[in-house]
Amino acid sequence: MGELKKRGILLVTSLMILGGAGAHYLNGEIGAGDYRMLRLGLNQGSPAYRTWIETAMESGDVNRWEHWILLQQYPGESKARVTNDTTANLQEERRLLAAMSQQAKRRN
Repeated sequence: MGELKKRGILLVTSLMILGGAGAHYLNGEIGAGDYRMLRLGLNQGSPAYRTWIETAMESGDVNRWEHWILLQQYPGESKARVTNDTTANLQEERRLLAAMSQQAKRRN
């Protein structure tokens, strides 16, 4: 097998591994600080921004991919980000956002 072909196989294999790792990371849940930022957005954001948050919370949590898309679609409204706080409780922040999201849906 030629040297060029070996390098091509190694490159493709490496890209597949990195792609799989990236997909796994993006499917992971966001952190407590990100949930807190979404809670602020649910109170202060535009109607479209709030609707997006409510829709994202229908599954019960928000993954990093959904969160990234939100930040891209509403860059002006997501500027009030809260940095990840290691003392914050992920389950509590998720529960609070879910409750707020349900209340907002009932009002609409």
